[in-house]
Amino acid sequence: MDMNAVIDTIAQRVPVVTDSTDYIGNGGLIYCGHCRTPKETMISIGPLQRKVPCICKCMTLKRDAEDHKRNAEQKHMRIKSLQEFGLPGKELFSWTFENDDGRSPKLMKAMRNYVENFDWFLENKKGLLLWGRASSGKSYAAVSVANALIQQERPCLVTSFTRISNKLQGQRDKQDYLDGLDLYDLLVIDDLGVERKSEYMQEIVFDIINTRYNSGKTFIVTTNLTIEEIKKPIETSDLRIYDRILERCTPIEVNEQSRRRIKAADDYHEAQMMLGLI
Repeated sequence: MDMNAVIDTIAQRVPVVTDSTDYIGNGGLIYCGHCRTPKETMISIGPLQRKVPCICKCMTLKRDAEDHKRNAEQKHMRIKSLQEFGLPGKELFSWTFENDDGRSPKLMKAMRNYVENFDWFLENKKGLLLWGRASSGKSYAAVSVANALIQQERPCLVTSFTRISNKLQGQRDKQDYLDGLDLYDLLVIDDLGVERKSEYMQEIVFDIINTRYNSGKTFIVTTNLTIEEIKKPIETSDLRIYDRILERCTPIEVNEQSRRRIKAADDYHEAQMMLGLI
């Protein structure tokens, strides 16, 4: 097949899409009647020239808009998948910086800064230890970090030692599962210290922390323990666990008033009003 035939074949396989508003413009080329840019162009291969279809400006904009919409939908699905795999319950999807109640501005600013500088923390193997009284907002702060990173399409896992222990009971190879945690850029371990005390559980907790420690990946730990209890544990078996946490995690005290008690008081007041008692 000669060059003329090749070019003609290309032109025939990609026909010009026209409508009634199109017109013949400069050089005998078809122009779009809407954006007034060409739907045909001239190409040269050696000494030969032929008309071939091209995309006008409005078709280009339409294509780009469709690509943008498709990419946005695909990103949404990826983020949704990361949330479903990484967060233990859909109610945590809404634990975000945007939905914060504003009661701990200093804490939440620190959490935002952690997200904004996450690459630095990741490179320097630095996590966080959020410690303080129960229901003070530690878990919300930690999950907010995970949610913000998930929005960047970074895989994160929010879990607890008890939850991981239950998972391990159904695993043939415990280390394979623990090594799989390294797939997550951030591991959030909630409520250190509430797990039952037993030799088996202590080994599970140590294995989780030690595996993460050795991998160099970041993690956030929340706990109701005081910093003194963490620095000077009564049980020797806790020492090797807490030492690794303190080496890798910057301690931040969270000591706001119990959010659960505030919510319970608000709910009680609202119920009293609905019943006409106040």
